[in-house]
Amino acid sequence: MSGIKKIMTIFLIFILLFIGNLYIAGAMATQRMWLILDGFCVIISICLLSKYKLPDLNKVMITFGLSILVALSYLPNVMTNPRSMLLNPIITFIGILAVFSTFDRYHKLALPFIKNGKYQLLITVFIGLSIGVLLGTVNLILAGQPVTFNFSIYNLLGSFSPAIMEELVMRTLFYALCLHCFKGKLETNGQHLICLFMMVMPHVLIHTPSLFIQMGVIGGMMNTLIYTVLYGLPFALLQKKQDLSSAMLAHGIVDFIRFCFVGLPG
Repeated sequence: MSGIKKIMTIFLIFILLFIGNLYIAGAMATQRMWLILDGFCVIISICLLSKYKLPDLNKVMITFGLSILVALSYLPNVMTNPRSMLLNPIITFIGILAVFSTFDRYHKLALPFIKNGKYQLLITVFIGLSIGVLLGTVNLILAGQPVTFNFSIYNLLGSFSPAIMEELVMRTLFYALCLHCFKGKLETNGQHLICLFMMVMPHVLIHTPSLFIQMGVIGGMMNTLIYTVLYGLPFALLQKKQDLSSAMLAHGIVDFIRFCFVGLPG
């Protein structure tokens, strides 16, 4: 089976589960899709790790540190949602390991954690901050919430999981999967578009089940398009055109702004 067929088969299975989840409906439809994507990420991570083995110790330690930050993200809700504080760091750990191991195998196409070069750290921070503040402001406007700023260290901690787990595991991991399926060869525009598609759509779709249920197919598709253009594509393009850290910083800031004005999710 060709790389394109493998990737499209994986996405088709995801879509079928997405549709099936809508028919179950109920208040937990969106939460179930997050669990389904978690399951996909675990399976993909295990398959990639079994193929490419563990990365070096330094990368294992970096992965462990990032996973600890994800655990801290759930500290505000540890009493009401202990499952996430336990399982999500584990999913993050094996997911990032799988990304590192695949990137080690196909290092020429690996997405840099921080781009090499003079002043690149400053450039990454500037781009991440700028895009994060811009998209965070747009997100706040679209939410239509009362503007009442409330800074809390818990809001900062809460942004770690979107910045780390959602970017590296729910986005970069799918790029690593594409590298695996294409055997480290991205030679056509079609292959690059498929990589971008997989970096965007699974993560976007898990935010939308309740919108499809409440607003119907057309309303759900319109919101999916909005999420794709405003959030999915910008973060994916930051990863591909700049580096992983710029996308992580931008995503974290978007959620930090939302948490400060709207509050943490329950």
